[in-house]
Amino acid sequence: MKSIFGVEDMEVVTEDGSPSGRKDFLVWSPPLVDQLKANGQRASSLTEACTLFKFLIAKGIRKTCELAMKTIRAQIAADGRTDLLDRVRAYRGGYSQQDRREIEKQAFSGKLLGIIATNALELGINIGSLDAVVMLGFPFSVASLRQQAGRAGRRLQDSLAVLVADNFPLDQHFVQNPNEIWDSPMADLIVDLDNEVILEGHLQCAADEMPILPKNDAPYFGRNFKALCDKKLIKDKEGWYHTHPNFKPRPSSHVAIRGVQDFKYSIMDITDRDTDGRVIIIEEIEVYRALFEIYEGGIFMHQGDTYLVNEVSHDERCARVVKTDVSWLTTPRDYTDIDPVETSRIRAIRGSSHRAYFGKITVKTVVFGFFKVRNNSVLDSVDLDTPPFERETVGMWIDVPSSILDLMRRKGLSPAEAIHAAEHTVLNMSPLFAFATDGDIKTECKIPEK
Repeated sequence: MKSIFGVEDMEVVTEDGSPSGRKDFLVWSPPLVDQLKANGQRASSLTEACTLFKFLIAKGIRKTCELAMKTIRAQIAADGRTDLLDRVRAYRGGYSQQDRREIEKQAFSGKLLGIIATNALELGINIGSLDAVVMLGFPFSVASLRQQAGRAGRRLQDSLAVLVADNFPLDQHFVQNPNEIWDSPMADLIVDLDNEVILEGHLQCAADEMPILPKNDAPYFGRNFKALCDKKLIKDKEGWYHTHPNFKPRPSSHVAIRGVQDFKYSIMDITDRDTDGRVIIIEEIEVYRALFEIYEGGIFMHQGDTYLVNEVSHDERCARVVKTDVSWLTTPRDYTDIDPVETSRIRAIRGSSHRAYFGKITVKTVVFGFFKVRNNSVLDSVDLDTPPFERETVGMWIDVPSSILDLMRRKGLSPAEAIHAAEHTVLNMSPLFAFATDGDIKTECKIPEK
């Protein structure tokens, strides 16, 4: 808050003084598939969460998303409770504003018994009082977990929050140490005033309210302020900078307040186009998500229903889908290459003579095919020819010494596989040290021959 507003005298409110009933918090670890292997594979956390959800709504207690919705509907139908099917809805950010408002209205009025949602319901949405929340997997940060658990039990009613742990190390850590969920301090919230992607939107809005003069306004916009003005704004003859025409007439409409604004793809349902000419836009999803969710021949899910992707147009930024009834789903086959471009910081690694680096990187992601899967079994493998998605961002990297690579080869180990395992180890631990949401931090995933 001091960084954002420049106010030194701040008082932090850390205790909740609002009235509340009793809250039970349960950490649920799915059973081991093989009871003789203490560290072996556990049962599907998705199936466990869906079973809990079904139990709660069937008993009259009124929370990833589409697959869970499909599983829930199948379980409810199998139990003969078809009366409950219309009282459960899915909810996530890609839905149209009209659909989201309708779901929120139904939840608030009590018409719905349950909602299967992404973290789109975590903040800022009023859906009334919930009796129970079931969280599928640790939601990347303790702050998010507490916020999601807090959606249940508003006012004086008793409530239940259940964390169904995945098989990931961090999830199982909290299974073994549940008190850390409530006793550990919150991660520090860092404000990056030099983030050009976010800063540009605020610059365009500020310049629309009043033209910018760098020598006067530099203290408010960071050290790269002048260069960013030259690149993103329009300079007049007297040295004042104005909003770029692409952001006119209302720059604020181009700036997302909950994240980074991105181009979106429209998902168009053309199932009834040949009979009555109807084409319905059922969702809009960000470019990066579109890579992994819409590809020709793949299955797209909406409200638990399955759609076959007939066509993807990157020029029009849309996908045309038709409703279908299949017993299999699809998962993308992809790789991500990351290359450092510019080093801005170097840090010593504790207990080592080597260094860690931070700076600008380029990220190249390619979806080169997909698998048809049923119950975690691969039915078919399909190749695709899709354009790569490239972008610039910031990241950190560590150079592995050649002596370590030679040692792994002598021991018959694959350096590429070992490095990738180490990358995911760091990624799994990052929520303990970095304030971020799921998907904010990723790692390189190369194709096997690399």
